[in-house]
Order: sequence, then structure tokens, then C-alpha cells
Amino acid sequence: MDMQQMLQFLLIAAIVLSLLPDRVGDVEEFEDENGRLVHRGIEIEYDAALRVRGVHRFGWKEER
Repeated sequence: MDMQQMLQFLLIAAIVLSLLPDRVGDVEEFEDENGRLVHRGIEIEYDAALRVRGVHRFGWKEER
């Protein structure tokens, strides 16, 4: 692989990584019997090097 091909590969890889979301997970949102908005689930946040920055667990209620 010569220098031009390597630079093209790195450019394509950078573009693909920039298109990825910075959070993945499954968080459901619904109203409880009192009309409060409930979030429940887990979400994982990661950086551009795909290292995990934080794991967020949801289980709170918000007044609407």
C-alpha cells in the first residue's frame, strides 16, 4: 500500500467514524399512572476512538 492509498483509507475511515452516533442504547419513555414521564433503560456514550466515556442508567420520573 503506497502513501496515497493509505491516506485515502484514513480519510474514508475518518468519515465513517464521524457518521457514527456518540451514544447507543435502549431507553424507553412512557407515562405512568399519575401522568409523569418515565425514562427507563441504559445508554452507552463513547468517544471518537470508540472508548466508553460513560454508561448512563435511566430510571427517574419527570413531572410533565
